[in-house]
Amino acid sequence: AEGETHLEELQLREKSLNADLEEARSALYSLLTDLSRMGSLQEEAQRRLQALDERVGRNRSEAVSVREKYEEAQELIAALESTLAGFRERKANLGEEREQLGEALAGLRRRIEENEN
Repeated sequence: AEGETHLEELQLREKSLNADLEEARSALYSLLTDLSRMGSLQEEAQRRLQALDERVGRNRSEAVSVREKYEEAQELIAALESTLAGFRERKANLGEEREQLGEALAGLRRRIEENEN
């Protein structure tokens, strides 16, 4: 009877250990699944970071290009404004010359009329 009791205790202990083992195995498979999913998430995050790094690099290059074009446009604007100022000055000078020539022409016409009379 003592041997049977001991055997039953061992069997109960074996069942308990088997249940614990099955629980541990299930937990390990769950952890393995989680680990695999985390690895996939990490790879996806790395791909996204790389894409962002590439986009940042392109944006920097584009910003430099835009800045250079802006500076070129500013230089062109300054040159055109200078040219326009020169044209305005020349126009003013030509207006004065025209006025002087008009006065000289009027004077010549008066002389011609005086000489004809």
